[in-house]
Amino acid sequence: MSGRTRVLILLALLIVGAAVAAVFILPGLQRSPSAPTNNQTVTEGQRPTNTPAVTNTPVATPLPTQELTQIVVAVQNITRGTVIPPAALELRPWPIEALPFNHFKNIEDVVGGIARTDIYVEQPILTSLVVRSLQDLASVGSDVAAIIPPGRRLVSLPLDRFTSNAYALQPGDYVDVITAFIFADVDEEFQTYLPNNINLINTGISEEGLALNIGGNVSGRFDTRRIPFPSFDAQFTGSIQTVNIDWPVIITPNGDRIYRFVTHITVQDALVMGVGEFPADGILFRPLATPTPVPTAAPAGAQTQQRTQAEPTATTVPPRPDIITLAVSPQEAVILNHMLGLLVPMTFSLRSAGDRSRPETVPVSTQYILDLYGVAPPPRTNVNLVVATDSIRLMALSLKLAETITVPEGFK
Repeated sequence: MSGRTRVLILLALLIVGAAVAAVFILPGLQRSPSAPTNNQTVTEGQRPTNTPAVTNTPVATPLPTQELTQIVVAVQNITRGTVIPPAALELRPWPIEALPFNHFKNIEDVVGGIARTDIYVEQPILTSLVVRSLQDLASVGSDVAAIIPPGRRLVSLPLDRFTSNAYALQPGDYVDVITAFIFADVDEEFQTYLPNNINLINTGISEEGLALNIGGNVSGRFDTRRIPFPSFDAQFTGSIQTVNIDWPVIITPNGDRIYRFVTHITVQDALVMGVGEFPADGILFRPLATPTPVPTAAPAGAQTQQRTQAEPTATTVPPRPDIITLAVSPQEAVILNHMLGLLVPMTFSLRSAGDRSRPETVPVSTQYILDLYGVAPPPRTNVNLVVATDSIRLMALSLKLAETITVPEGFK
């Protein structure tokens, strides 16, 4: 091999070595081995990378701006009739577009006032909810009007011990009104009870001509009954035959009128607002009475003499209430007023506390009870049991019932 050939081979090896160094050695020298960049992720046993991390920055959507103002809002539940403390109030921002017209702007204007009705947390304090004194209620209406639930109306109805669940009803209870409807047949044109009075008209011929004779009133109705009637034969042989013909008759009632009864629940979930009459001045919430001072102890001899001279005082029992006031919907108020005008019997059935359900019921008649319990009329017989009217026990029971039951004037 010549010397020129060797030189060319050495130059080729140098060029290849330089290329390898440029590819593998120079990039490693340009990187720092101990401080990775912000876009590098370095883990143990893994080479750092230069891949840049992509960060999605959320863009805030601008909200529509509303003009706000500060109003007084309750931060505690305030019971009606109580003095409003400062801790129960705060100033809160409120949109001007939805601002109540009778709001408060200063807490000082509310503190010390009396809640006219229950006020709940986060409820704006309104001028109609606060009075400065219980005596001021006269100028803004009755106390009862302040505690009526929104959307309800008051109706007062008669009450006794049978319709009040033995006087168990108290304000705050809820009741269902069970109504007894009494039906009677009436003449559609006269609008009077049936049967009608009937006048018999007889016709006759007199010297003056045709005469009409009107008989007296008969209570009943026209009808026909097939009865046997004697008739001569067509040949006039003198023999008498009996034929059945429909003879006009008047049927009159025998005994008192029997009414038809149907009972049903009409008004459900009615709130009892009062049992008995409300105070004459309309004030329900009164300030607490000043406590009576306790007298100092007297000597033993004086106490004995005082007990000897003291006379027992009779305790007066307040009369039982005879009226109940219910809070119902406006339409139910009209319904109850209509039934009250017709003297429809009503019973107020007490509901369980917290039960606001409205169950489905069906009207109840005599036939419904017979079908429900499978009661069938007994067969007709030629004998019957007679009530022992001379029984001492029965007589005592009759006297007791006569003292407690008052029969309405229309049913005597």
